Amino acid sequence: MTIPFSVALAAQTAEVAGHEISRTLLGVAQIISESARIVRVNQQGCLSLARHVDELVAVVNTELEAQTPSSVEWEEGLQAFRIALESVREFLQDQTRRSYLSQIVHQDRDAAKLQDLREVVKSSFSVLQLTARFHLHELAEAATAPYEFSAALEELDALRLPSPSTSKLKAPIPAPPPKQPRRAVAPLPPCPQLFFGRADETQSLVDALPGRHCILGPPGIGKTALALTVLHSPATVRRFGERRYFVPCDAADRIRDGGCLGVVAGAFGILASSRAKLEREVLAFLQGEGEETLVVLDNFESAWEHHSSTSTSSEAESLLSLLASLPNLSLLVTLRGSERPSASSWTRPFFPPLRPLSQDAARQAFLSIAGSEEPLDERLMEKLDGVPLALELMAYLAQLESAPTLLARWEEQRTSMLKRGLTSLDASIALSANSPRMTDGALKLLSLLALLPDGVVDSDVGLWAGHIPNSARALATLQQTALVSRHTADEGEGDQRRLRVLAPIREYIQLHHPPSHELVAPLLDHYFALIDLFKPCPNPATASEVARELRNTESILRYALSSGSSSSSPKRALEACVSFCRMVVQRGIGSTDILFSALSVARGDPATEDLVGQLLYWWAYMASTTTVPGVLEDLLREAKGIFERTGNDAGVVDTSMHLLRFASVEEAVVDGERTLAFVRDKGLGERRAARTLQALARAHERLGNIAQARGAHEEAVKALLASEKPEMTLVGFSQARLAHYALTLDDPALGLRILAEQALPALEATSYTVGVGNAHHSLGSGLLLRGDAQQGIQQLQQALEIYRSGAYVRHQIETLCRIVEGHLAVDDVSAAEEALRQAASMIRSEDGTSYARAHVAHAQGLLALHRGDAQEARAALGSAWRAFRARDNLISPEIWTATGAETLLELGCVAQLERDEEEARNMFVVAALASRKVGWVTSSVDALAHLAETLGDEGEGVLQAVMLPLLRFGYRPALARALLCSGEIARRRGQLGLARRRVESALRRFEDMKDAGGISAARVGLEMCTSVVM
Repeated sequence: MTIPFSVALAAQTAEVAGHEISRTLLGVAQIISESARIVRVNQQGCLSLARHVDELVAVVNTELEAQTPSSVEWEEGLQAFRIALESVREFLQDQTRRSYLSQIVHQDRDAAKLQDLREVVKSSFSVLQLTARFHLHELAEAATAPYEFSAALEELDALRLPSPSTSKLKAPIPAPPPKQPRRAVAPLPPCPQLFFGRADETQSLVDALPGRHCILGPPGIGKTALALTVLHSPATVRRFGERRYFVPCDAADRIRDGGCLGVVAGAFGILASSRAKLEREVLAFLQGEGEETLVVLDNFESAWEHHSSTSTSSEAESLLSLLASLPNLSLLVTLRGSERPSASSWTRPFFPPLRPLSQDAARQAFLSIAGSEEPLDERLMEKLDGVPLALELMAYLAQLESAPTLLARWEEQRTSMLKRGLTSLDASIALSANSPRMTDGALKLLSLLALLPDGVVDSDVGLWAGHIPNSARALATLQQTALVSRHTADEGEGDQRRLRVLAPIREYIQLHHPPSHELVAPLLDHYFALIDLFKPCPNPATASEVARELRNTESILRYALSSGSSSSSPKRALEACVSFCRMVVQRGIGSTDILFSALSVARGDPATEDLVGQLLYWWAYMASTTTVPGVLEDLLREAKGIFERTGNDAGVVDTSMHLLRFASVEEAVVDGERTLAFVRDKGLGERRAARTLQALARAHERLGNIAQARGAHEEAVKALLASEKPEMTLVGFSQARLAHYALTLDDPALGLRILAEQALPALEATSYTVGVGNAHHSLGSGLLLRGDAQQGIQQLQQALEIYRSGAYVRHQIETLCRIVEGHLAVDDVSAAEEALRQAASMIRSEDGTSYARAHVAHAQGLLALHRGDAQEARAALGSAWRAFRARDNLISPEIWTATGAETLLELGCVAQLERDEEEARNMFVVAALASRKVGWVTSSVDALAHLAETLGDEGEGVLQAVMLPLLRFGYRPALARALLCSGEIARRRGQLGLARRRVESALRRFEDMKDAGGISAARVGLEMCTSVVM
C-alpha cells in the first residue's frame, strides 16, 4: 500500500470515528507524505521518515478509537506527538520551497536534521505508548482489585486436597524460582557525536564505576551528554553489558500517580497499581541474578525539586534510598544545581559540578557544527561563555548567518534566538530560574548579579544587596541551583573566589527578569563610587582595585546609560563615565565605546553640557594615543568652546595646552606663556601650572629652544615635588623629557640614568601605563645605540608587554620594529623576522596610521639590508620615507623629521651596498642636517660618521671630529665603524702601526657587542695589515 493511499484511508476512518485530534494528525501525516515525494535531495530519507510517521499515526488512530474516556496524561502525550509531527511537516515543506542547488549544498546538514526529527518523533511516540500502557494497566487493576483478596478465593484454596502422589512425600519440593519476565525496555539514546572538552570528566566517571554519582551543574552545561558518553564508553559496555539503562525523569513532576517511581518503573516496562508492588518489581528487575547494573536517572531535579517542595518525606529521595539498597546497582544521576539529594549514600570523592568548556574546546565544538572557514569572532564566543548547549544552538545558526548578523540579533533577542526544533536555551534556563527552590529574594539578587560579568567576591555582596531581605540565604539558594557558581579568582586576588553568573544565564535574566530602579540603585552607586577613585593621581593599590572590576564597571555604565536604566538625571552616570575615560587614557584598559554612549546621552540634556566638553576632551586624548578615530584639533576646539560657555577655567586651560601643537612655532610659545599666566592668575593649582609648563616646553622644543624647554620641565618638577601630594605621573613625564634631551643632545649615559633611576620609578608609582611603556621604550632604544643589544631588547620587550595591556597599537608597532633592529644587531634573523611579522599583522587599513606603516616599512628595509638584498631594501625604505613625509597630526613634526632621518641614513647604507658613493653621501648629509635641525645632536654625529666612510682618505678629518663625541656618547657601534674606517685609511697611507691599533680597537668593540658582521670585517682588516707587513 502506498503512503498517500494508506494515509487517506486512515483519514477516512478518522472522519467516520469523529476524533478531532485524529483528523489533525492524519492531515499532518498526509502533508508529510506529499512533501516527501517532492523533495529531490535526501529523498530516500524523507520517504523513510514519512513511512515511519504513517505507521505511527495509524497506531495512534487505532488507539484513539478504543480509548474512551482518555486520561489527562494521554491528552498531553497526544499534543506532544502532534508538535513533533508539525516539526517534520515544517522541515519538509521548507525543503520543497528551496532550490535544487540549495538542497545539494546543504544535503549533509539536512540529512542530520532528518535523523534528529526521526528521533524526536520516536521519543514522543514512546512517551505516548508508555502513557497508554499505564492507563490500560490502571483500568485492569481497577477491574480485578475487588476479587484479588476475596473470601471466595480463600475458600477455594482451603478446598484444595493433596493428591496421592504428593501425600507420600515427607517434605514439599520447593518450586523453581520464577523466571524474570522479559521487559519491554526502551533502547538507549545514542552516544553524542559532537562531544568536546570533557575527556577528563568522562574518564573520571568511568573509573569511578561501580558507584553512585551525581552529575551536577547549571542549565545547558552538558550533564546529559556526559552521562550518555559514560554509558556508551567501551569500558562501561564491557563491565555492564546490556544491563545499562537510561531513564529520563523530565515528566516526573507531571505524573499524578506513581511519581518518579512510576517513571522509573515505566521505563522498564513495569506496571502495577500499588506502590509496594511497583517497588518489589523494580527491585526484582534491577537485581536480576546479581549482575552489575548501571542506571542513569536524567534530569532528576524534575522529581526531586517537585516532591521535596510539596512533601516533608520526599518521594524522590525515597526512590534513591530504595535503589541504593541494591549492592549490584550503580547510579548516575544528572541534576540541575550543585546540591545532592541527601537520602542516598553517594560514592566519595564526590564528582564536582561541571564547569564551562575551555576556550579551545568551545571553539572546536562550535566549528564542528558551524563548519565556517572564517576566523571565529571572539565577541560571539564571549556571549556563549563555554556553555555547550548555547554553543551548539549558535553554531547551527552560524551555518546560515554571519557573525556580525548573529551579534546584531543577539543584542536584540539575546538567548531567545537560541532554539532549534524542540530544544531551546531559554527553556533550559527557565527550568532553573523557575525552580521550586527559587525565592523572590534569590531572583532579585540574581537580577543584580546578572549585571556583573566578572562576578563578585561574596564579601562585597552585602555592600549593595543589603536591602534584599535574607540576602545571604538568597545567595545560598542561587548556588544550590547552580545559577551562580564560584570561579577561581584572577591573578592578584589571593585565595578569593568570585561568585559569577554564566553569560547565557546573565543575558536571559536581563531579558526576562530585569531589576527595578529601586533595586539596582545601590549597585550603581557602589560602582560609580569605585570608578571615581581613579582620580588624576591614584595610588597603585587603588588603580589595581579599580582595574580588577573593569568589566563589571563597563557593564554597570552601559546599563546606567541605557534607556530608562538610570534615574531621571543622568549626571551621576556621566560623571562616572568621565572618570572611566580618564582610566582608559592613563591605564590603557577599558572599552572606548563607553565614551560614545555617554556622549550620546549627554548631548541630549542641556544641563550636562560641561560633561559633553569633558568627554570630548578625553576623546581627543584617546585619538592622540590610541586607534580611536577622531580629528584631534576639531575635538579640542569644540571642547574649549563648551568650557568657555560653561565657565570651566580648568577645561579651558587643558584644551588650550593641547591646541598649542596646532599653532605656528612662534605663536605656540606666546600662547603657552599666556596660558601659564592665566593659570597662575586664576589660582588653578600647581598641578595645572606644571602641565602648562610641560606644554610650553614642547612649544620651545619646536622652536629649537632646548635650553628653555629643559628649564620649563625642571621648574615643573620642582613645583610638583614641593606640593603636599605631588602627582608623580607629571613628575615622571617631565623627568622622561629631561632624559630625552640628554639622550639626543650631549650625554646619553646621563639620559639613561635619569630614565632608570627617576622617571621610571615615578611613572610606575602611579600605574601610568603608556608613560611606563614609553620610558622602557626610550631605555631600550638608547641601549641599542650604545651597542647593548640584549639589554635593549629586554627593555623593549617590557615596553611591548605594557603596551599590549592597553589599546596602544601604534606604540606596539613602533616597539616591535625597534626590536627587529635589536635582533639584527646580534644577527638573530629568525627573531627579527618574527617581530616584523607581528608588527605587520597589526597594520590594518582602517586604523594603521602613516607613522605605524612607515615604521613597518623601515624595519622591512633593515631586514633586507641585513641580508644584502639592496633592491628589496631600497623599495621598503623608499616606501617608509614616503610615509614619513605624509605626516600625521598625532605625531609632532619633530618626531616625523627625526624618524625620517633614520630612514635616510639606511637608504645611504643601501647606496653603499650598491657602490653608489655619491648617492650615499647625499643621503648621509641630509640625514645629518635633518637630525641637527630638530636638536638630535647624537643622531647627527652618527650620520656624519657614516658620511666619513664615503669620502675615502678625505674622510679622516670627519672621523677625527666625530670619534671623540661618539666615545663620550658611548655609541660603540658607530665608534667601532669609525675606528675600522680610520684604520683602513691609515693602512692605505702606509701607517700600519696606527692602522693595526685602530682595527684591533674596532674588533674589541665588535666582539663585545657580538656583532658578527663587524667582527668579520675587522678580522679582514687585520689580515690586510699583516699581509702588507710580511
